[in-house]
Amino acid sequence: MTEPYITSIGPEKISMPIATGSMTALRDGRIMWAWGHKQLWANHSSDGGRTWSNAVACKTSGGESIPNGGGVSLLRLASGKLALAQVSESGGDGLVSARQFTYCTSEDEGDTWSIRVPINPPGKREVLMMDCLVQLSTDRLILPCSAIMGPIPTPDDPAAAYRFGERFGNCWSYNTIFCFCYFSDDEGRTWCHKVVEAETFS
Repeated sequence: MTEPYITSIGPEKISMPIATGSMTALRDGRIMWAWGHKQLWANHSSDGGRTWSNAVACKTSGGESIPNGGGVSLLRLASGKLALAQVSESGGDGLVSARQFTYCTSEDEGDTWSIRVPINPPGKREVLMMDCLVQLSTDRLILPCSAIMGPIPTPDDPAAAYRFGERFGNCWSYNTIFCFCYFSDDEGRTWCHKVVEAETFS
């Protein structure tokens, strides 16, 4: 049995501030950790995570860099491909505003990725956490996330908004947040959604 150990990826191997990331095992025995903020990057380990390579930019098969806004999920599909779900774009205001989720796959162990497919409709205030994409025994892909409904801090004063005459400085206040999932039955080519439950925060 292998003795447990603690390791870390030094700051000299990280190209920019880290948002969120996800790990997966590759066929050649390496581990890939994909992460990013504004752009998707990956580090690799050939010794079980004890040491890591420098970060490399993840690119499409056409050579374009892949934008990233967090919520990275890597998954080995039943077909053998690698799947990647992530937040590609956000409102850019530092608040929970419109976010675009996308999905793509790789047939060469993450060296290149397919054209990104949009998962959610544009303009939605939705949250995607890291490492949550799963595939069921039926091959259906499930992507849990949450959505926010309620007042949004105003553009001229991003730190504050008003509800019933009361000012608040938290983008979660006076909002209804509900959990749901997007799902796909065609290996990510198209996506649908289903509501799970709702809760209101005030």
